[in-house]
Amino acid sequence: MLNVRVNLYEHVSRWFQWLTAPFRPQPWHWVLPIKGSFYYDAELAEASGWLMVGRKLQLSCEPENRYDRQAVQISLPLAHSNQTALLGYIPYSHSPALTWLLKNAQLSAPLEAKLFSGYRQYQRLHLFMIIQARLSIWQRVRLSQLKRSAPKKPLE
Repeated sequence: MLNVRVNLYEHVSRWFQWLTAPFRPQPWHWVLPIKGSFYYDAELAEASGWLMVGRKLQLSCEPENRYDRQAVQISLPLAHSNQTALLGYIPYSHSPALTWLLKNAQLSAPLEAKLFSGYRQYQRLHLFMIIQARLSIWQRVRLSQLKRSAPKKPLE
């Protein structure tokens, strides 16, 4: 009789895990370009050898930005000091979703941003970053809504 109870418990436990799996936080990633790197410290960081694939980046919201109230800065922490090198910004069309993720989403694990890749074309440095987190189904739904309704950059 005890064997039947244990077997039933294992069966119910597996069924419950299967049923609740979509609602538990799942790994999620987003690859984004780093915009405006030619205006900031990206060239200097590359020349100094600080830009390496997999290097952690800092994301910080910049609500006082006069061009985009939801702007997100991308900085490279420098190992030899407490300073950072500003690499650029998240693209305008993705900034509302990322601002929401940084400010309002209660994440089960910290958000990680790393340098994903980079290449040079016609003397211009193109950088890409990857953002990784664990998001619940509700956070993923909200993020996809924000991505779809993202504003397009107004023409000046």
